[in-house]
Amino acid sequence: MLRNCALIVAMPLSCEALQAARARSDGSDLAAQLGDWERYRPLAELALATIEDARQAGVSVTTEATLPAWAGALGRFQVVTLVAHWRSSSIRPSDIQRWDVLLEAVTDSTSPLWAAVRRCHHAMAPPKAFDLATLSAWLNQALDAPAPGPQPVSLEAKLVERESVRHTRRCAIEQSLPGVFTGGAAVEFGDGFKLVRDILPVLNPAMSCTLDLTVCNSVLLGQEIRRTCRECVVMLNARPASPAFRLALYRQVIQLMKRSRRSYIDTTMELRRHLLDHVTS
Repeated sequence: MLRNCALIVAMPLSCEALQAARARSDGSDLAAQLGDWERYRPLAELALATIEDARQAGVSVTTEATLPAWAGALGRFQVVTLVAHWRSSSIRPSDIQRWDVLLEAVTDSTSPLWAAVRRCHHAMAPPKAFDLATLSAWLNQALDAPAPGPQPVSLEAKLVERESVRHTRRCAIEQSLPGVFTGGAAVEFGDGFKLVRDILPVLNPAMSCTLDLTVCNSVLLGQEIRRTCRECVVMLNARPASPAFRLALYRQVIQLMKRSRRSYIDTTMELRRHLLDHVTS
């Protein structure tokens, strides 16, 4: 059963790989968030230990994974787990490539930008300043405005809905000012970020594997894959958690599967229930 599983690791695993990631960094990647090698080393060592355990158990492992490598595994294995950094739809100051064009649009209440912003929040006030940090915060306020209509009941459903709404709104804002923004919702593969809109076309809509994105924590991507690949089972985690915790959880799942020979989904769900019971008891 474990030989039908694949672990696709896109995060840097060495000092050299981290340096390469930092060289192409825009400030939103994992390398930028975790800092230098000494700070990053414990996470890399945990990932390497998890990889070794998985290989010894019979799991197929790919490191420094690219988008084609991950997409290829989805067609060959029954269970595919992605370990990668997820970048949200938030608009960062570094995402604004044409401040002059944005400023002109912000100061013109009849601009296409204002039309897109008012669809997010009809009573949106103008920004109080026009520096990059203030403008990005103002745009994120539009992304985060409450959506009309009935709200999901569970916390997980609310988080999933929030990410979907934010992504849709960001796309509308970008379309109102072509060429002004860069970045956006994306997975950081071994060769850099790939946007959601670039990932979906390379996936086979007929694939029927189990895709575990709980380590990647990319709720938006998972929802889009569910819509595109109807036969694919996508495991998501809407609640934020550290990469170290997710790797440790995966490592434990593999060890339990070696002993029980139960399915990946059953083992993962059983372990999560056990952890939840332990926390709430």
